[in-house]
Amino acid sequence: MGEDDQCGVFHEALLAALNDPQVMVRRNAALALARFGDAAGRAEMVRILQAERDETQIWGALRGLYVVGQPEDLAAVSEYQRQSGNVSTAIRAQAEYTVQAIRARADVERLHE
Repeated sequence: MGEDDQCGVFHEALLAALNDPQVMVRRNAALALARFGDAAGRAEMVRILQAERDETQIWGALRGLYVVGQPEDLAAVSEYQRQSGNVSTAIRAQAEYTVQAIRARADVERLHE
């Protein structure tokens, strides 16, 4: 369902799944919604970064925020950009890309104000 980012029915189901009692369902829905360009799962992705130690989940959250993150998400993302021994080089690189993408989006939004 999360792979088809064109289907409205899937999109609606993913939005509903953000309220699921199971944490993994909410996390997967948040990550899939980012593929739709939908920022509804941003808070869940930030929670992943604040609580998770699994690099696959962390990378997914960073990648999702690369697409839909906002300046208020930078603190959570930057933690992974700064860590040296605790995370892999790939995670640090993705955090850097995510920070750059969020800042670029913010710059574009300021230009359009």
